[in-house]
Amino acid sequence: MTLTQLKALIQWSLRFKSHWYYWYNGQKSIAILSMAISMAIMAVCLVLTAGYSLWGIMIAVFLDSAALWLSLFYVVALRSAIPEFAQCQVDTLIATQFALPMLLGFVFNRVSTFVVAKTVAGRSAA
Repeated sequence: MTLTQLKALIQWSLRFKSHWYYWYNGQKSIAILSMAISMAIMAVCLVLTAGYSLWGIMIAVFLDSAALWLSLFYVVALRSAIPEFAQCQVDTLIATQFALPMLLGFVFNRVSTFVVAKTVAGRSAA
């Protein structure tokens, strides 16, 4: 991948804003609706079909990109404090109940926020 392609990819990805962007810019209806939609999609996809934790999904939706920092905090600071015999089980628990919903939540949050914002903007223009 060239530097020009990387710049284009970054510019393209910046179109997908977090729901917190709209919350802090006074467009709370977009933020709340996009959070509700992404929570519903993730609940159907992960809780009902795969048995994932609803708490992991709620953390992923509400914390959005902060969940990434929590994951890094676990790897850097907390993992070394766990006894070696239990690290495998805790790693599996963190990966399945926290990291996967966090990654999917990041994508679902951005896409649902983008769709809701475009829909609301389209109705405002009409």
